[in-house]
Amino acid sequence: MGVCAFTANPKHIVPLLSAAKFTKENVKRKKMINFNIFNLFDQAKKKYALSQNLFKDRTNQVITAYGKTTAYDVLTGIDQGEIISPILWCIYYDPLLAEINNQNLGYTVSCNNIQQIPQLNSAVIKQHVLALAFMDDTQWITDKKDKLELMLSIADSFYRLNDIQINKDKSELMMRTKMYKRRYSHIYNNKIDIQFGRESISIKVKYPHEPTRILGVYFNIENDEQYLISKVKAEIDHLMNLMWKKKITDKHILYIFNRIIIPHVEYWLQVFILSPDLIHRLFVPFC
Repeated sequence: MGVCAFTANPKHIVPLLSAAKFTKENVKRKKMINFNIFNLFDQAKKKYALSQNLFKDRTNQVITAYGKTTAYDVLTGIDQGEIISPILWCIYYDPLLAEINNQNLGYTVSCNNIQQIPQLNSAVIKQHVLALAFMDDTQWITDKKDKLELMLSIADSFYRLNDIQINKDKSELMMRTKMYKRRYSHIYNNKIDIQFGRESISIKVKYPHEPTRILGVYFNIENDEQYLISKVKAEIDHLMNLMWKKKITDKHILYIFNRIIIPHVEYWLQVFILSPDLIHRLFVPFC
């Protein structure tokens, strides 16, 4: 009956043969895929074992002026200065930042972008900002206290889940308040109680002109550049005092200026734009 069916309907033969060929090739592909998956699991197992062996059952010694100290046991984990730390921090930290971003807990910055000057046609540009993070150096940005506490609650649960140790007592708070009769509405000598996950911490708010160091760059809530200008001037004066009695040539001074002074100043001044007159007054010792 099967042969009669094939003879009576020859057009059905091609699909059946193609199906048989596909099934045979599919079996080969499945075997290949299973073999590749097995290799991937085997490689992942080896990489996991390697990573575990790198960061467990270790001892450490400190090099001092009097030689090495006695060896001591190191806690199982990744050292902050380890070269693999930035990569692993990206893997660990991205889920936390993504979750807080999905909760819309950040701060929205908006400004008017004038497109045509005669008609004064403008469009509003908005940017949502929730955090500035590099490894374990994190700044949470929001416009309300309850939002900040919710962000800290999510972050605290994430820290406990991944066994990340955070020194909450070293937290700093920058707050912009309204002014009433040339006085701030908040008394900056007073501390503020903030719920940080399961704990409540008391933080003294930074003064409006008091700088805060974030990844080597100094900020303050009033956008005052006086501290940064004094820091640049102090750095220049320090190097000038070191070079004052040294027997160096103009080529040495030029190298120090281009390789030490300029990179430091450029990095510090990422948040400010100095006028040409002020730049001239700062660098007049090298002129």
